[in-house]
Amino acid sequence: MTYYELEVDGVRFGVEIKSDSDDENLFSLALDGKSYHASLSYVNKNEVSVMLNEKSFNVELVDEGIDFILLRINGEEFKIARKAGREGQRNSSSMEELYSPLPGKVISVLVRPGDAVKLGDEVVIIESMKMETALRADVDGVVAEVLVKKDDVVKRGQKLLSIRV
Repeated sequence: MTYYELEVDGVRFGVEIKSDSDDENLFSLALDGKSYHASLSYVNKNEVSVMLNEKSFNVELVDEGIDFILLRINGEEFKIARKAGREGQRNSSSMEELYSPLPGKVISVLVRPGDAVKLGDEVVIIESMKMETALRADVDGVVAEVLVKKDDVVKRGQKLLSIRV
């Protein structure tokens, strides 16, 4: 399970995402406690089609920064603020865990245990469907463990590394 805290138009949302099966395109999510079942299919590098509780949504990544994502959902744009860390999910040892958001092959691991990282630093690069995705640290901290290496094949939701906050 992966937890995100998002802010859209000044309103905060907690979103939990977990895999429903071995099929990496099927998952469930809870948005502020309400559950949804979803499936997705990739349209192109920056666009997916999402079927959410039998409703279809076209989601396109328009722009992305360290502290925001700009999405176009069915033609309407939404700027989503990224919040540092996953405040509700931190355990007592203050570790942040980075999970793969998609299935693919690890192209590069840019950090080692003991490395200091800052919010937004690239830490792992994954290739999926011939497109590279840079995964970034979502907190300032020190890399505690790295669980993958170059050329590893990873599943969506697989733990890649931990950062001590």
